[in-house]
Amino acid sequence: MADAKKTVKIFLSSPEDVAPERDLVAKLLREALPKKPWLKKRANLELIAWDDPNDPTMFPANVTPQFAVDKHLPRPSECDLVVSIFWSRMGSPLPNEILKPNGEPYL
Repeated sequence: MADAKKTVKIFLSSPEDVAPERDLVAKLLREALPKKPWLKKRANLELIAWDDPNDPTMFPANVTPQFAVDKHLPRPSECDLVVSIFWSRMGSPLPNEILKPNGEPYL
């Protein structure tokens, strides 16, 4: 009997300044890699991304997008692979009430 295909959860994370690169990685994971002969009989790739058009995650208007992502998507630690893309930004600015231990805001 053949082994069952493994589902590999891949968490994709990036700030806004790398949208083209993020789109490229998502397309690779959704379209190109699943067709590769060495992979298609062995694994199903499950992309975890806040902008996945097939994901039913709701983004209520009364919370920040980051809160909705944190509440509704699996955590990176629950995935098999985490892909992070960075360039000039490291993420969303923190709320004003989150300060360094010395009382200064984070940049």
